[in-house]
Amino acid sequence: MRSKKQRTRVARQRLRTAREQWSQAAVHSWEPADPAECITKSFYSFENALSAALIATGRKETTRHYEKADLAAKLVADGILNTNIRKRLVELNDLRKDVQYGEPGAQLANTDLDDVVSELEAFLDEVESVIDDIEGK
Repeated sequence: MRSKKQRTRVARQRLRTAREQWSQAAVHSWEPADPAECITKSFYSFENALSAALIATGRKETTRHYEKADLAAKLVADGILNTNIRKRLVELNDLRKDVQYGEPGAQLANTDLDDVVSELEAFLDEVESVIDDIEGK
């Protein structure tokens, strides 16, 4: 079992990765936009930020996307996070799969990339606050 200091160190590393992915997603949301890259980077950034929150709070991680969505809802139910990203994770995962299988459809075309990137940035800040609270900052 990791100590609180070890957990928060690993959580901050995961959050740094999420912020790098957010930055890449943001670039891909600008004109000329690359929706497929924006969605893919956003999805992985949301997942890494969620993992950071799980790690920081000593909860078990998973590699299964659908289980991560359920864990996101659980963190809200437990009062750890205010923002429930469950539906967003499911939506982005479906869009990401469509892109990977060469079938990006109307749902991708109708997705507001700026909204996704903005929601992601707010979620990253929320997770950082959780880590700060655990560290006593």
